[in-house]
Amino acid sequence: MDQATMPKEISAALAKAQAVARSVEKTKTNTHHGFKYASAEDVIAVAREALAEADLALLPVATKFRRSTGTLDENAGACGFLDISYRLIHGASGHVHEMTTEEAVCPQPAKERGWVRPLDKAIFAARTEGLGYMLRELLLIPRQDALDVSGRGDGDDRGPRGGQDRQQGQRGQDRGRGGQASPGPSRGAQGSAPAQGGGQASPPDPSDPKLAEELRLLRQRRSEAKAEKSTEKLLLADTAFASAVEAHAATLQSSQAVEDLAALCDSLRFPKGRPAAAIGAAITQARARVAPATQST
Repeated sequence: MDQATMPKEISAALAKAQAVARSVEKTKTNTHHGFKYASAEDVIAVAREALAEADLALLPVATKFRRSTGTLDENAGACGFLDISYRLIHGASGHVHEMTTEEAVCPQPAKERGWVRPLDKAIFAARTEGLGYMLRELLLIPRQDALDVSGRGDGDDRGPRGGQDRQQGQRGQDRGRGGQASPGPSRGAQGSAPAQGGGQASPPDPSDPKLAEELRLLRQRRSEAKAEKSTEKLLLADTAFASAVEAHAATLQSSQAVEDLAALCDSLRFPKGRPAAAIGAAITQARARVAPATQST
């Protein structure tokens, strides 16, 4: 996803949207390979809620089709690419941020003659799938095995040849999916301290199930940003994590809960910067707040 420097008002709103964006339930099953996946439509629905809560609007502004030379087999099922431009708008400030994505267009010929998926449907499916992938990357929505591979069939759950081939490296650029394995939920993504000096015990998750799940998702998004080596995405993920810590640290009622949260944050080894400072201040304030109650018991 190609994007220029983002205005600070949009960055702050996007961090909020990433913090509230929930994972997408896998409601579809690919009948060809048997795995469950989240459709692009489901991703779009989740993303729309998160963007609206953060006072952000997204508009598609331009689409350009670039036809490839050679046959479908020579191009891993793609006959061309769509360059899709989007505009991210912050309601309160009116600031605008432009983004451009690339999506392969993969028509599917029938075995005998004609087309299972003609060009017009392939273009429509590429737009839908491209929007789903772009929103997943923009909001760091946790990966759910696979996004919309059935969309290219326009309702056909067999899974497109082009989409699978593209994941084998047909594309020349890394967009957080094709050609790179998904960074799955490793122990590090679940909040364990990295093993150093013989290994360390995993810090406990917060006792509040809602907080534990929210921080788990934010840790997973942070892990994905680090795996992609994206400084901008990592900063946004760290900012979202810091916002969640600030909000929940103020509600903790016991010293043990505060120390559990502090241990969890320490295990993630945030680099020096505004998110780390915000987390440190929130933990310090929480410790000071619960200390009198602890001493009186």
